[in-house]
Order: sequence, then C-alpha cells, then structure tokens
Amino acid sequence: MPLTRAQVQTFVDSSPFNTLLEMRVARVHADGVTLECRLRHDTRNTHGTLHGGVYATLADAAVGVAIAAHYEFKRKATTVEMKVNFFLPILEGKLKARAKLLRLGSSLAVGSVDLYNDQKKLAGAALVTYKLL
Repeated sequence: MPLTRAQVQTFVDSSPFNTLLEMRVARVHADGVTLECRLRHDTRNTHGTLHGGVYATLADAAVGVAIAAHYEFKRKATTVEMKVNFFLPILEGKLKARAKLLRLGSSLAVGSVDLYNDQKKLAGAALVTYKLL
C-alpha cells in the first residue's frame, strides 16, 4: 500500500533541520516525492533571492525522503555525492523539488531532482547519490 502524504510529512518533520526550513510534502509519487519550501527573509542571500544552499538542501532532502519512503522508513541512507545546477533565482513564493528515483542498487541509490518556481519554470536540477546503510 502506498504511503500517504501525511505519513511522509511526519518523516520529514522528524528532522529538526527540515522543520527549520519549513519543508512540506506537496505530493507523493510512485517513483519519488515533491517537497516545497517557501522563500522567507531569513533564507535570502545578499542579493535578496533564495540562497543556493536551500536549493541544494531541498534537492538532497527530496531524494533522501523518496528513498526512505520507498523502503517504508525501514532502511537508513546517507548522501555521498550531489551535483546541483542553478538556472533561475527564486525572488518570491516557493521552491519545489520533484525527486525521481533513478536506481536503487544493493548499496547505492541515485535520484534526480527538478527544481521549480511558482510559475512552474525550471529553476534548477540536481543528481544525488545516497549510500544505503
């Protein structure tokens, strides 16, 4: 039986860092999840746009949550590699991270992430590799 959005949100909220950024589960997909984070004053960089670290954090968390949900929260994993490309600044609203699990091996898992702004324009992309523990 697929996990509900509420079950996945409970898992997301179990991380104090995720709650600090006010991450929300927008959707649970068969092959991953979509997380979102709204732009706040304290997440802006010196140019007034969403800090790149928030893009990276949301992408990393989206793949990690997708892996955890796939294993119904019974298997731990940790990030071993991540590549992020930044396309557009987020000036207002939310950043959404749509993670898709590409490969679940015996020791590594790989996911891709499309990062979107409120206008559904591609704001970035990431590839994240996790070590399955």
